[in-house]
Amino acid sequence: MGKKGLKKQFVPMFYENPSKEQVILTLGLNPSLTTEFKSELNARGLELELFEKASTAEQNKKITDTINYQKELKYGDDSIQYFNLQKRFFEDIGVDMEKNVFHYDLYQNRETNSKNVIKDLKNDKDLTTELIRQLKEVIVLVNPKLILVFNASVSKILKDSDVFFDNIHLELDPEKGCYYYYETPLVLANQLSGGATSIVYRDILVWLTKRILKKTK
Repeated sequence: MGKKGLKKQFVPMFYENPSKEQVILTLGLNPSLTTEFKSELNARGLELELFEKASTAEQNKKITDTINYQKELKYGDDSIQYFNLQKRFFEDIGVDMEKNVFHYDLYQNRETNSKNVIKDLKNDKDLTTELIRQLKEVIVLVNPKLILVFNASVSKILKDSDVFFDNIHLELDPEKGCYYYYETPLVLANQLSGGATSIVYRDILVWLTKRILKKTK
């Protein structure tokens, strides 16, 4: 099975209700899931076809199973690199990622190739608008003290979006060195993985995040 079919075979992302302790919201592009996880998902019965045919009670159980598996990918011994790097980042700023951070992806599409995801969003403006509106609802629900966008494409989409900022003039705060989503500090950054974030840039991002959190308390 090719990677293109993977997004259609398995259930989408599900999220637990955020806790009051989750004061930081991190944003990514989409829940990338490579084919190496296929056998594990099959073993857990998390194929989309089985989910759609299940009773309401069985679907609720599969939702719980999906959330638990996603926790393993984020916090477990075999967590994926994307979250390993986030975990180290938050350790450097003195934040417990599992306890204090809520992660959300803009587009709930299990696609490994980010170029395909960006293509979808560029070609379907209505989809992008709806995803941004949904994100705004998530922000209200989480009510974070800080929003960190760890993806350059998402950063650009949000920065260029009148829907997200409601046509408010956007400029960096001279004191905190970040943007604001209404009254919430917002940092638009790259991924922490791969070559997108240099060691020097990462150090600056750690310093900036510490500074914002210190001044936000």
